[in-house]
Amino acid sequence: MGVDNVDAWIRGTELVNFTPPTRAAIEVPSRMHFERIRDLFHDAIEQALGVKHIELEIAEDLAEGLLNETSQGLENGPSKLLKPSGGLAANSANNVLRLNKSYIFNNYVVGKFNRFAQMAARGVVQDPGKDFNPFFIHGESGLGKTHLMQAIAHAINEVKPELKIVYLTCEEFQNHFVSAIREGNVQAFRNRYREVDVFIIDDVHHLVGKEKTQEEFFHTFNTLYQENKQIILSCDSPPSEISGLNDRLISRFNWGLSAPIKTPEFNDRVEILLHKANLRGFQLDAGIAHFIAKRAGRNIRDLEGCLTSLHARSRLEMRPITLAMAAECMPEVAPIKRIITIDKIASVVCNFYSIELAALKTKSRQATLVEVRNIIIYLARLMTTMSLKEIGGFFGGRDHSTVKHSLSKLDRRLMVDDEFAELIQSLEHKALKDQ
Repeated sequence: MGVDNVDAWIRGTELVNFTPPTRAAIEVPSRMHFERIRDLFHDAIEQALGVKHIELEIAEDLAEGLLNETSQGLENGPSKLLKPSGGLAANSANNVLRLNKSYIFNNYVVGKFNRFAQMAARGVVQDPGKDFNPFFIHGESGLGKTHLMQAIAHAINEVKPELKIVYLTCEEFQNHFVSAIREGNVQAFRNRYREVDVFIIDDVHHLVGKEKTQEEFFHTFNTLYQENKQIILSCDSPPSEISGLNDRLISRFNWGLSAPIKTPEFNDRVEILLHKANLRGFQLDAGIAHFIAKRAGRNIRDLEGCLTSLHARSRLEMRPITLAMAAECMPEVAPIKRIITIDKIASVVCNFYSIELAALKTKSRQATLVEVRNIIIYLARLMTTMSLKEIGGFFGGRDHSTVKHSLSKLDRRLMVDDEFAELIQSLEHKALKDQ
């Protein structure tokens, strides 16, 4: 085993207790370091330190120090690594890779809430398939997981265009698998996903409840991991908290580096607003940014939505953005959450669709019932202070993960279906008007 390989695992560890000839305690930055050192270097370290026993402990604060070294190495490396073009190189193996061209590292606002995940992501780009594999990003919806994953794909494609990258959502993986079974070409499906260099799957929690897809995903994961191919996953919760997922998969998700993205604090939200405004080509007054950061939602998607609305209004009315305009764009944020109830929302939506509320509280998966249920869940999350658990309880005790799935599914539809977005807005206004 080469010196460079040994150094990669020993670097970043810390000797915290040394009592020869009995024992030594060493802190390591991740579970992956723990397992590699235990399996490969345990005896050699005991011999080098002259002790009979070494104890390894995981200390997450060491990971940030190690990643700072990695980040500095990246900054001193090729400039193209830090400044991906956002496009695909002519000689790239990924000319059909579907990525948002703005989801690059240079557009990713870094704060205390996501710094660790961002530095780890840069580490993945530096050496895919090595130190941080699998790389597991987790956090609530709307916090920038997809942006970070696509930034990794852009950057790897920029500096190593010969590597074949696959990026898709877990639902797309599931749909492709079902189609392969139906059409009798499962082997082609396996070749498609097991012969890649970088495998990026968004929203892996959607595997819950899909036993056959979990089995296929498990074998795909194993094949790629054994061949030192980079695996990058995102989820709304850490691996150990994914209820209903096969234990074998959870174990493998824990093999690598798990990086949380937390809810941005007030100062982070202000910085995000100022940065996003600059990307859109206009300057936002700091006072207005502070106002929006206090009044808008706490996730990045909410902040961007508010900023988009404000910018559009300014352009359409040909007026500068003022504090008064910002207040007009969200005048009912606080009152809505005090006066609207889920019962009222359900009444409005059920009346519109001519459906009995009792039918929505059953386990029926009829398409119309699922759509109506999802709309009520979405509006309840938007217009009330109810938690996901409370919303699930309203529909007969559904699990909070089911509610999250409904929200993400409706979010995606709203992004591509303008008529449906108008319908949701009209139902929201009706609920307010009838209050």
